Amino acid sequence: MLGLHHGYRPRRAELARVLRYLNRAPVDLIHRLLRDGVLLVERDREAGVRFEVNARNEFFDLEPHLDRYRRVVGHPHGRP
Repeated sequence: MLGLHHGYRPRRAELARVLRYLNRAPVDLIHRLLRDGVLLVERDREAGVRFEVNARNEFFDLEPHLDRYRRVVGHPHGRP
């Protein structure tokens, strides 16, 4: 796990491991991370923007289905 203390600079191997997991994460988890998370490191702004746009588009395509599922399953307010 990446440390969050002030001045921490993650090693390349740590970043690669986190990115591998993030690239395979469920789209709703990625959406929550983008919405609520804090960007620690960004070395390639264009790649970051592409990733974020693609991830948000995937989530917004899936969101109506997730909302319908949550209503059927009975989560209060449509959210778990």
